[in-house]
This record gives sequence, C-alpha cells and structure tokens, in this order.
Amino acid sequence: MFSFIFTAKVEELLTEIKETEAEVVRWREACELEVEAAKKAIEEREKLVNKITSTLPGFKRILFKKGGGGRMGLRDQCCVYLNKLLLNSNAEFHFVFIRLLS
Repeated sequence: MFSFIFTAKVEELLTEIKETEAEVVRWREACELEVEAAKKAIEEREKLVNKITSTLPGFKRILFKKGGGGRMGLRDQCCVYLNKLLLNSNAEFHFVFIRLLS
C-alpha cells in the first residue's frame, strides 16, 4: 500500500518537473527573442545618433556663418539644410530635427 502511494507521488513529482522544465524552455526562448529585439532597437538608435551627429557640422556652419545669410533667417537656413538631408532619411530622423527647430 505504501509503495503504491510512494510511486504515485514520485510520478506526480516527475510530471511536475517535466512541466517546469518545459516552461523554463519557453521563458528562455521568449527572453532570447526580447534580447534580439532590443539589439535591433539599439542598432536603429545608433544609426539615428550617427546620422544626427554627422549633420551637426552643417548646422554649425550655418550658425557661425559670418556676414549674414542674405534674406534667409537662421531658422530658414536650417530648414533648407535639413530638407536636403532628409531626402533619403526616415520619418523619425525628420521628426527629431523638426522638434529641435521649433
């Protein structure tokens, strides 16, 4: 009688261990997917930062230009320069600079 109860408990525990191991595998896979998504997001942000950083010299030239810029104001000059840069850029890049110029 005791061996039957003992065997049933052992089987129950083994089943629970297998279910737990399966859940651990599912969680590990989910975490790996999240890590990959985060890495891609970081790469996109780094591309955006590099693009913004590469445009700063152009804005610096506009800001520190001596002798005035004719009829165009500083904001207009920056917008013209920005529009030239944005021809092949994404919307997020455009949004960042529009926020900076407003």
